[in-house]
Amino acid sequence: MPDDELSSLYAAFCLQAFPDESALSALAGQKGAVALTPAEVTALLHQDPGHGWQLRTATGHYQITIENPPFHTCAIRRMTPSGVAGVQNYIAAVNAYVGAHNGKLANIAPQKGTLPNGISLSMYGSSMTGPDGAATDTFGVVLSNYHSHPPANLAEEAAGGVGVEVRLVHQLVAKQ
Repeated sequence: MPDDELSSLYAAFCLQAFPDESALSALAGQKGAVALTPAEVTALLHQDPGHGWQLRTATGHYQITIENPPFHTCAIRRMTPSGVAGVQNYIAAVNAYVGAHNGKLANIAPQKGTLPNGISLSMYGSSMTGPDGAATDTFGVVLSNYHSHPPANLAEEAAGGVGVEVRLVHQLVAKQ
């Protein structure tokens, strides 16, 4: 699966509209996204405060979440059969954001792990510093491999594969 739509939605919601709540709400309305229920938000953000939307397109089902401070984060996720073929469009969107903000990008060492429920995580990220050298933003790709046991509500999107959720993240770094 190419990352075109996922990256395009990530750029629109998490790089262009975020953190402006009115811009996010307007974009969600324009795209026909539906607000997540409190239970759905809790399932995605656990104990962290926030809100979000779900969006169904002709090619996918997406969840967009906004995590409120102290971890001010925008993320878009989609369950896939086996992940995406590449993240070139995501990288291009992040690079455009960094350039527009006169930032400098540095990679963060990849991380891998397994959750107690057996889901394997692979995380790839980068950090942006502003013109003064202080960290301002982090960006990431999180792949969650469900090993053929995706949640029932996402089983259809995982059909034909092991079920890999692809999550694209943009987090604002709190000023110290």
